[in-house]
Amino acid sequence: MALSGWIKLHRALSDHWLASNPDSLSVWVHMLMIANHAETKRQINGSVVVVLPGQIITSRRSLSEKTGVQESKVERILKRLESEQQITQRGLSKFRVISIVNWAEYQSSEQQSEQRVNSRRTADEQQVNTPEEVLPGGNTQEGKEVKSSCDQQAESPKASRIPLTDIFDAYARCLPALPQLRIIDEARKAMIRSRWNADERFQSVEFWERFFTHVSESDFLMGRTDRPWTGCCFDWLLKPANFRKIVEGNYTNA
Repeated sequence: MALSGWIKLHRALSDHWLASNPDSLSVWVHMLMIANHAETKRQINGSVVVVLPGQIITSRRSLSEKTGVQESKVERILKRLESEQQITQRGLSKFRVISIVNWAEYQSSEQQSEQRVNSRRTADEQQVNTPEEVLPGGNTQEGKEVKSSCDQQAESPKASRIPLTDIFDAYARCLPALPQLRIIDEARKAMIRSRWNADERFQSVEFWERFFTHVSESDFLMGRTDRPWTGCCFDWLLKPANFRKIVEGNYTNA
């Protein structure tokens, strides 16, 4: 099926290492072009799954065939993109799920205008999300679908009413021992919007209070260990990969 519509390329890409490596640039732009623009449901390996904007179900072989880049080099490119938190990836039996981080921050308006015509993809280029809990000990149903942290724009009515001030206040109230915010700029507001829009269950002040309280109970994150780590701060907590690890309980005390 031929794809329609368009994608955005930010001018900052010209200063990125991708721009100086034709093979890497080819893989990156191809993934942007085939990434889904609208949430849909697909049948993958016999299970119905939710397909999210900014995600791709593909394989190293498929990317190699579409871009002309050798499979081994495709793998190295994907690993570097993952290490720099530009993508996340997860293996399936025959495919892998690739999520493009910060997809909505750059592609959201196109997602809205093209979501109807781009809602269908071939079976080997689809995206999925997996069942996970939102927070250890939280009031969530095990196995309930959680949207990935690809920063897509949520369609929930709550998504347009983000209580930024209340969330910043919750951080200060729950985590007074961490560096406090003296500058609340658009970049920090955008971080909250991205995490908020990633899943409907992130869309309440109560969730953020639980999230920050969960952080406060982690000995590692709070530096209460024999060899304390002191890098925890608001910006670190809101980075996609770190946020996901906290939500999934990676830093819960043993």
